[in-house]
Amino acid sequence: MKLPEAAENFALCEWLSDWPSEWSYDEIIDAIRSDDYHEDISVWEQVEDEPAEKIVEMIESTKWAFKRTFHSVINDMLAE
Repeated sequence: MKLPEAAENFALCEWLSDWPSEWSYDEIIDAIRSDDYHEDISVWEQVEDEPAEKIVEMIESTKWAFKRTFHSVINDMLAE
């Protein structure tokens, strides 16, 4: 798995408990943004009452943080 897909998967797993496995990351994000996702996507109970855009923001932030952390770890390993 390449870094972009790993970051997307990690971010989805952090905030969602279930989603259609055949959907792409972008399809999942679009479904959440449409606020018409409740039958297909399950968000974690802690955030289920949050507005759709807030959930997307948390997922996107987690994806970014994963990538940044990964790059930092790799750079540190290469510097040793």
